[in-house]
Amino acid sequence: MDIIKLIENISGFIWGGTWGDDVIIPGQIGPLAVVLLGTGLFMMVRLGARPVRRFVPALVEVWQGRKAQGEDGAITPWQALSTALSGQVGTGNLAGVATAITLGGPGAIFWMWVVALFGMALAFSESSLAIKYRETDEYGRINGGPMYYIKNGLGKGWGWLAIIFCLGTLFSAMATGSMIQANSITEAALETGSHLGVSIPNWSVGILLSVLVFAVIIGGIKSIGSFAGKVVPVMAGLYVLIAFLVLVVNADKVPGAFMQIIGTAFGWKEAAGGAAGYGVMQAVRYGIARGLFSNEAGQGSAPIAHAAAQTKNPVMQGEIAMIGVFIDTIIICTMTALVILTVQGDFKKSPALMAANACFDAGIEMPINPDATDGAKYGVSDLFPSAYEDGREAKIAAVGPTAQSYLLACQASGKVDVSQEALDASGNPEILMDVDHA
Repeated sequence: MDIIKLIENISGFIWGGTWGDDVIIPGQIGPLAVVLLGTGLFMMVRLGARPVRRFVPALVEVWQGRKAQGEDGAITPWQALSTALSGQVGTGNLAGVATAITLGGPGAIFWMWVVALFGMALAFSESSLAIKYRETDEYGRINGGPMYYIKNGLGKGWGWLAIIFCLGTLFSAMATGSMIQANSITEAALETGSHLGVSIPNWSVGILLSVLVFAVIIGGIKSIGSFAGKVVPVMAGLYVLIAFLVLVVNADKVPGAFMQIIGTAFGWKEAAGGAAGYGVMQAVRYGIARGLFSNEAGQGSAPIAHAAAQTKNPVMQGEIAMIGVFIDTIIICTMTALVILTVQGDFKKSPALMAANACFDAGIEMPINPDATDGAKYGVSDLFPSAYEDGREAKIAAVGPTAQSYLLACQASGKVDVSQEALDASGNPEILMDVDHA
């Protein structure tokens, strides 16, 4: 098994309870999603719905945070928030939202909102603890974050957990924090270059990014905070403004976009496809996964930035951190989703693929692939391409009869109510379900 496949399988398990094509956890809601959402719900209750009650005062504290609120620390609370947002706002708000909609349907956005609400409680908790349990080393530098409040809050006997967190964060910083961001920037640069007729080597983008990042981080947290405090608000503001202008141009489609989000979040629109339950599970799965990938609530990275804030009030900094999650998911991710749904038009799904996934989850085994030398079975995606998959026409032409036979066998089992539309779509690439009108 190659490293890419291994990472995909691990990701599939922790977020969706699957390993390859095998369903390990019924419902396809992974353990990490359950833990983070469960913890967020617990903190929301224990805090007395603080993210809701203290939302407006928190906005005032963000404004006050432009100036230092104490002598301890290295950067202002505003700069700490901007530094955290510089990691939160990124490909998760762009490619992450698009992926969530493609894989989970527009309803995934609703579950991203739910994640953000509970995530605000998580952000408050982890960032306030980062201030309370931070340390000052012999050089006068402020150090804080989950590894410190684990060690100082739970006691030295929990040092092993702090080490595990550090190792996990190191891997996360290299993978989701650097590799995915650099890859997305490179792909965007190459695509732009191709449109302009300019050939851009991959390595040149990597070198340029390395130089720019080095120039910012070489000055330490003060340099990072100063840069983020100036650039991040402008970056986020311009993006929201441009997205807003797009929505103004397509204002007549905005209500329909909201209807798609709400309707598919609970399976109301997918019922005609014969797999309403599956549609809901996919919306929940990818909404939770992409929401947490976007706002990083509970991940432990944001509190490291907030720990450097010049403040003596852990509660105030925790409330400022809540606003970071709100900006990232409720504002920026929502704007991205609305732009996609209004410009793309009615979101489409393959009724055959939806029905096939429901059948597979119900325990109907896939047929053996005659081209496989080891007698392996087909995967669902081998027989049922998604609505936006490249080459779907050729795939359906080649395996359509096998795909239809699988759905017929599933229908005969009585475990899934396979619609005629799904049966027809298994052999006809032109049949797609218009989610907005399903």
